[in-house]
Amino acid sequence: MQKTDRWLAMRVASLYALFGGLWILVSDRLLARWLLDTKMLTRWQSYKGWAFVLFSAILIYLLVSKTLQWISSTRLYLKKVLDSVTDAFLVMDRDWRITFINPEAARINKKPPAAFLGKTHWEEWPASVGTVVEEQYRKAMNERVVVHFEHHYYVAGEYDTWLDIRAYPYEDGLALLYRDITDAVRSRQSLQQQALELQTLHAEAQQRAGELAILYEQKRDLAEQLEQRVAERTRELELAMQRAASADHLKSAFLASMSHELRTPLNSIIGFTGILLAELAGPLNPEQSKQLGWVQDSSRHLLALINDVLDISRIEAGQLEVRLAPFEMHTAIERCIRLVSESAQKKRGPALCLHRLADRHSSQRSTPR
Repeated sequence: MQKTDRWLAMRVASLYALFGGLWILVSDRLLARWLLDTKMLTRWQSYKGWAFVLFSAILIYLLVSKTLQWISSTRLYLKKVLDSVTDAFLVMDRDWRITFINPEAARINKKPPAAFLGKTHWEEWPASVGTVVEEQYRKAMNERVVVHFEHHYYVAGEYDTWLDIRAYPYEDGLALLYRDITDAVRSRQSLQQQALELQTLHAEAQQRAGELAILYEQKRDLAEQLEQRVAERTRELELAMQRAASADHLKSAFLASMSHELRTPLNSIIGFTGILLAELAGPLNPEQSKQLGWVQDSSRHLLALINDVLDISRIEAGQLEVRLAPFEMHTAIERCIRLVSESAQKKRGPALCLHRLADRHSSQRSTPR
């Protein structure tokens, strides 16, 4: 009982004692003054006593009635409040018997509230014996401290629920306030699983990033090596081009020198052969003329080859000019036949012969060679 309630009770008791004392004192004096007969005085004092008892009974009845009505309304109000609480609420006495349970607690446990009243906690939930639930409840009951914990109630085919439980000790037992956090726990577990997966993915991403960094370094090293090789090959090609240019220059110089050295005796041979064929040094027989003709044709052919070599050098230097001019094809073919006929006869091949074509087919256009 609180101090204000005790003070109110003391005031009511004091007022009742004061009223009773004044009633007795005043009524006795008035009766003694008004009634001189002793029998009449005794009779009226009895009436006065019964009147006081009746008045006291009516007063007590009114007080008790009001008190009971207040208690009833208070209980009803508390029941409405506790029934409207969204969390489960359960009250146990010191013998662990359930004295109150709200609809939310009954809903979670899948039974009507009346099915729990009068039963002990351990009878209703035997699976909690020997678990952290019993340990925490007994701690709250014995040590008179508030406890808070989470527990997974699991009974195959009956319970699979996570509860957030708070136990509050009071004078006559223990009050429990708990709520269903199954969805929240599963969401938390899902988030933890996702966080673990994200950590795994992050670790894999870091590993891939490391591998990519290694590959990038390797690629950069290969690119540098390739650049070095390209630079080396470029230098080698430049040196090769320089050597080729030098060799080409030497070749051109060699051809120019050798062509001059070869053309001089060939021109002499061709000139002296022409003198002999003209019989300026004396008459020749047919066989000698034939042999000297071959010598002259071969010399001219060799001179043409030397000129072709010189033309190749001019072509490489871009200095050769090609000009078309008429020539006698028959004469050119006769020269070729005279050059190769002797070799053909030595190899016992078929005899070569030339048939003259019509004059309209004999004129062609080409370079002098």
